[in-house]
Amino acid sequence: MGSEIKDLSFTLACVMVRGKNRDYSPIYVERLRDMVRRYTDRPFRTVCLTDQPKTMPAGVVAVKVPSVAKGERGWWRKITLFHPKAPFKGRVLYLDLDVLVVGNINPILDFPADFAIAPDCAPKFQGNRQWKTVKGYNSSVMVWDHLARSRFYTKFDPKSPLRLWGDQDSIKEMSPNERTFPGEWFKRITPEGPAKWIPETKIILCVKYKNHKAIELFPWFRNYWTVGNEDD
Repeated sequence: MGSEIKDLSFTLACVMVRGKNRDYSPIYVERLRDMVRRYTDRPFRTVCLTDQPKTMPAGVVAVKVPSVAKGERGWWRKITLFHPKAPFKGRVLYLDLDVLVVGNINPILDFPADFAIAPDCAPKFQGNRQWKTVKGYNSSVMVWDHLARSRFYTKFDPKSPLRLWGDQDSIKEMSPNERTFPGEWFKRITPEGPAKWIPETKIILCVKYKNHKAIELFPWFRNYWTVGNEDD
């Protein structure tokens, strides 16, 4: 295992857990890996933190991820990415399962910081009920040197999910001055698709339409979110 990791440029990390309105499946993991392959020439391995390790596609390292707090919503498991004993080494790229990779991601991998995160792409969004947002970050896309931000896990307050909307709000509270990627690298999904992108666009955030729905609605979506020649 050590020699395999030594030859890798980075680890692609993702999280797939069950939860309300979370219709992700192993195909999301497979397609995320394949999109990354198309947009970097660097060798990597894929690690998925999941509560369904036996369902992972071949070649994906499955890590059973525990709950981080009572009453959490599924996305809070992302905090476990920063566990000091997470099976990472060197550079780690995290992507949400529902992003669409559409451009060269090497600038993300090479971003000059030991930790960087996407900027807030929904400045008008506010949490509901008792959950508040702390504006500034979007944890759909992150890159870091393994162990560089272990404190996000070791100093995590298990009561945070009771008052904050998501993990990105906790990260912002704990570390308000982190580097963020250029905003022009990210676009929110629209029906127009590529017509609304610019040359700098690298990641599409599929907030309104999740991938398995978007592929039915928009003909252009299939060109980016597919596995091989699978016809579905």
